[in-house]
Amino acid sequence: MLELEGRFSQAVAEGGGKAFGSWFAEDGVTLNNGKPAILGRTAIAAQAQWDPKTYQLSWTPQGAQMGPSNDMGFTWGHYEGRSKDKNGEPVVISGRYFTVWRKLPNGTWKVALDASADEPPATGSVAPFQSRKSLLQQK
Repeated sequence: MLELEGRFSQAVAEGGGKAFGSWFAEDGVTLNNGKPAILGRTAIAAQAQWDPKTYQLSWTPQGAQMGPSNDMGFTWGHYEGRSKDKNGEPVVISGRYFTVWRKLPNGTWKVALDASADEPPATGSVAPFQSRKSLLQQK
């Protein structure tokens, strides 16, 4: 699974959004933090239109597990996206991801589900949904 995830990451580093979409199963799903689910490879490919020259998505797998039937498995790890804002200043996003892989009848592996979420707040910081007042009331 880790080797497969590495090939996926390398393909996306070189080919951007077009490469990202091509790795999904026909009925694949993406779940991204704060966004609606995208269902199906065609819809995923239509949303994944970034050029690797202007947006660089990279990720590092930190673990993997194969299912008992050896035709499904999952990987998880850390991702980072780099681009520039309208003023040319660097913009970096990062978070965690979880990818479910499925082996197709022809023996190829495709992404069945890719989910991501923003990094958790740093230790000691206030979660975005908690107000200062609610934190004081907890004490």
